[in-house]
Amino acid sequence: MQRIHRSILLIGFLIQMLLVSCGRSAPAPITNPSSVETSLAGTARALAKQTETAQGFTATPPIVPTETMTPTPKVSIVGTSLENLADGSTRFTDYTAGIQVVFPAGWLTIRVSEPEYYKAWDKYAVKSPALQEVFTGMQNNDPDQFRVTAIDIRSDVTYETVAKIQIVFAPGDERTLNEVRMSQTNRKYPFSKFKLLSSTLAKTPAGLDVAIVDFQWESASPENNISLSYHRDTLFKVASGTISIQLTTGLTEKDRLLPELDKVIDSIIFLAP
Repeated sequence: MQRIHRSILLIGFLIQMLLVSCGRSAPAPITNPSSVETSLAGTARALAKQTETAQGFTATPPIVPTETMTPTPKVSIVGTSLENLADGSTRFTDYTAGIQVVFPAGWLTIRVSEPEYYKAWDKYAVKSPALQEVFTGMQNNDPDQFRVTAIDIRSDVTYETVAKIQIVFAPGDERTLNEVRMSQTNRKYPFSKFKLLSSTLAKTPAGLDVAIVDFQWESASPENNISLSYHRDTLFKVASGTISIQLTTGLTEKDRLLPELDKVIDSIIFLAP
């Protein structure tokens, strides 16, 4: 009798399950799987953060960005980096001297003994004897002092028109700005027909105290063509020493290029120590 009763109960249970199964609707498909994944990822990170807070360590993996990240510029052994910007200009950062400047588009910006120097040599030095002389002269520069050189390549470069802007760093220079100016003013330059044009203390539009020293001299090309060269030295103080931003070009190019020099100086940003 008990066996019959158990069989009746089992049959009834099976019939009930079949009825329930037949009346149940199919599950709705997931229409936005990405949002679900995002929700799950956010929940997982929130739980991980709670665990980190409780246990005092960081284990949460960083969120992977969907857009392409801009590569971080490589810092040289002397503490400088170059970054090509979208408008064709070049951002130079000197972590040792503590400054950042931007060179306008059209200026070939290179550092001695760095990869861009050798690439530029292969591409540009063979095109112009004047550029080859600039590249050769850079080989003797101490990178601890001669931080970067920018060469104007917007037109054909000759001995009369070659133009470059250099940033020179004097680490540990404790002299005042006026003392540095007087030293540059009274310096004996080994140039033919050297002429001092000006030596002044001034302020940039941004309020930076600078010393400006201008001079000219007579130079000759290998073909013995005589021309006048021009040099402007813009000096300012930083916590770690003195920085000089120098423009050298032909005297006839001076008025065209001084606004370019002003752009570089106006772009100066001081880095936090």
